[in-house]
Amino acid sequence: MIPCIDNYKDLSLGKYEDIIKANSIESDIDRQVAVLSILTGLSERELLNLPIAEYSQLAAKTDYLQTPVTKTGRIASKYHAGKFTLIPTGDLRKITTAQYIDFQTLAPEGDAKLVEILSCFLVPEGMKYNDGYDVVEVQNAIREDLSVQDALNLSAFFLNKYAALIRATRRSLERTIKRETNPKRRKRMSALLRKDGDG
Repeated sequence: MIPCIDNYKDLSLGKYEDIIKANSIESDIDRQVAVLSILTGLSERELLNLPIAEYSQLAAKTDYLQTPVTKTGRIASKYHAGKFTLIPTGDLRKITTAQYIDFQTLAPEGDAKLVEILSCFLVPEGMKYNDGYDVVEVQNAIREDLSVQDALNLSAFFLNKYAALIRATRRSLERTIKRETNPKRRKRMSALLRKDGDG
């Protein structure tokens, strides 16, 4: 039997990105063959030369791609990707300014930059963010070795933590505004808070 990736836990983020690109193919059969090629490692020609029964069995294994990934919200304490052991920055209060700026720059692009966003929060063991290692190498390792399931769990975890941090910062700023005695400074701070709430 030809091996075929048949679940999100075994599907790498890189292959998932390739599948998303393949989904733009207009012809249903060409799209299906392209996706099966990604999942099996066989060439499109090899797939088209399979007996129809065998091809149909492989095609049935792709059904999971029609359902969204179930995010558990649970993350591991470390992830192995390529030569790296990556540690998630679980406490977002400890992120560096560089991590925050890089995340803020990438966040508006969402899933299109998921690998890059994850590389903001997955740091090689024993290192500090973007210090002593090549971020592009980490991104390539994430793309090739991190599963879609793990990537989306991490993404959901970081976004929830980030939202909680924003809420806590906002509450702290509201308390500071209430204590501010200078009316001009209080007005400026209130304006910033409203602007931040709109963003």
